[in-house]
Amino acid sequence: MATNSIGDFEFLALTGHPLRADDDQVVVKSRPGVDGVVLWLKGQRGRPFRLRSAVDAPTFTYARWLYGRYLTLKDHDPVPLVWGGINMQQEGFKVAVVEVEPVEVGAMMASAGGNNPPSYGWVEVDWTLVAIADT
Repeated sequence: MATNSIGDFEFLALTGHPLRADDDQVVVKSRPGVDGVVLWLKGQRGRPFRLRSAVDAPTFTYARWLYGRYLTLKDHDPVPLVWGGINMQQEGFKVAVVEVEPVEVGAMMASAGGNNPPSYGWVEVDWTLVAIADT
């Protein structure tokens, strides 16, 4: 199993902290001229959170192609998330991909390590995700 992945995409690093969908959300409401407040329980809902992925690529062209493949996850069914070796499905959720924003998609000096050696490309992306209960 991958140490860091979103869907079928594996990464060298995936930084940030996933938020679970199991926290009850509470909204505090008040009205002018009325003493006190009311608490509305909104139920269990996922809140958007951001993770940053980084992975090498065999070529610059492949790095651009890979970024395009990430975009296919937007607005589709939830996918598994593995973060730091922890499969979030074991914690009861998958993630819906809301946004995929490039940080750096480009060429780099050759590297012998990484997921795709010899590496001449680099893909770093900010993901906006929402936890969805895995039923």
